[in-house]
Amino acid sequence: MPNVKMYTTSFCPYCYKAKDILDRLGIEFEEINIQGNPGMRDEIEELTGRRDVPQIFIDDQHIGDDDDLAELMQSGKLNEIFNIEGETDGRNKKRKRWFGRA
Repeated sequence: MPNVKMYTTSFCPYCYKAKDILDRLGIEFEEINIQGNPGMRDEIEELTGRRDVPQIFIDDQHIGDDDDLAELMQSGKLNEIFNIEGETDGRNKKRKRWFGRA
């Protein structure tokens, strides 16, 4: 199964949207909360050219933000990447949480 990593903050509605998409499909992901850590924003900018969240990676490949994730889902490409057939609601999946504080 591909590895998913998502950089988030605690009060980001776009982050909740992205997490909901992954949860509905039953896709496990690692959440890295960068709230209050400017160094992590700098790191994200180096990796993506952007400072906003969420920023989502699949197998260390940057796929973008919540809108990009939604587009992958609507096109069916997210299902292909994760070998998911039909629509699922796998909200019982666990996710790793990591708070990016130094």
